[in-house]
Amino acid sequence: MRTAIPAVLTVVVLAGCGGVNHPPGARQPHATDPAATSSSGGLIVLSETSDPSDPAAPEPIAFTGTVDLVEGVWFLGRDLLDLPDDPTAGQRNGLLGASGGDIVDIFSPALYGQYRVEVRELDRRPPVLSWCEDVVEVSYRHRGGQLVMGGFEDDQQLGRLTEGSYRVRLCVEGLDRVVAETEEEEFQTYSSRWLFQLWPARRAPDRVLRVGSTFAEEAHAGVRG
Repeated sequence: MRTAIPAVLTVVVLAGCGGVNHPPGARQPHATDPAATSSSGGLIVLSETSDPSDPAAPEPIAFTGTVDLVEGVWFLGRDLLDLPDDPTAGQRNGLLGASGGDIVDIFSPALYGQYRVEVRELDRRPPVLSWCEDVVEVSYRHRGGQLVMGGFEDDQQLGRLTEGSYRVRLCVEGLDRVVAETEEEEFQTYSSRWLFQLWPARRAPDRVLRVGSTFAEEAHAGVRG
């Protein structure tokens, strides 16, 4: 029996691609939650109670690579087939859709292109970094095996993740910049910066912690009707 406590996952993405016509407009981010005011976040590679010598314990996920988007499809989970008909049903945020629980649907200004992705594992809820412009959280249930980040055509296995309930946070900077860049040229790597964090937690309603871009503000308003 595996005894290691599930670790927290961190994903940093420099995003790009495709044309969605939202009006660009940068403005200063404002926090909607006290947790959004921290300016630092230390990476913790292993759980304090994890035994690195235990062969049954998953190795900490440490991935650097790319994810290709086709028609804006981008997810974090196990299988695209887990995606519900309305992934944002009943939510307050429009950047991460997780109403089904078994998959996280990721919404961005891009429809096509390649995303550079960096992945790191942590074991607890980290503070919000100062550079994060837009920050949201959702709950995710992992059924064991590989954690996958993928799209319409290709999937990338990030590593084994212990079965259980997790909290997923998205921290992103530059969404409005990507909107402007996608209007100039598709199929390129754009300048936004994405950070995903995953840690063990009970299921809870999604939250908007910080709003700093017009794209995110409109996305949140769209799912709330």
